[in-house]
Amino acid sequence: MTEKGFTDVWSMEAREDAGCSPNVVTLNILIDGCCKAKRLTAGLGWTITDDDRTRSFSTATPFVVSPLIVEGLALREAVWSCQRLGYTNVCCESDSTRLIQAVNSGSTATEIYGITADIISLAGLFETIFFRWISRVKNSEADGLAKQCLADEIAFN
Repeated sequence: MTEKGFTDVWSMEAREDAGCSPNVVTLNILIDGCCKAKRLTAGLGWTITDDDRTRSFSTATPFVVSPLIVEGLALREAVWSCQRLGYTNVCCESDSTRLIQAVNSGSTATEIYGITADIISLAGLFETIFFRWISRVKNSEADGLAKQCLADEIAFN
């Protein structure tokens, strides 16, 4: 992907014009994460919807200290999953305003510097990739996966 193509896909104007509509993107991803600060453990959850089929994913990860880091880790895992599954056109949606702003602007917020860099690097492997904010109400399925994964992790450890 050319540098211009990469910039165009990520710009706010291009995303607003194209949106995450079915005729532009072939896949939709909902991402969320939750953590228990006292335990330094997080649950990550994401769904991948393609052709009216939804796949659900979740994983737990230790040593997480902030909600923004949790959200970033969930997005990185979701993007990595899409790449491994061979998808080339994706729309990633999260209810974390700070994360979506950081990824779309290419800025490297200190707290999630490495995670953002990984996401930006992985994004270069796709023909088209969008990162879009959605409300928490629309992200309930991914939120539920993350919370259940965290609850299971705490119960079994």
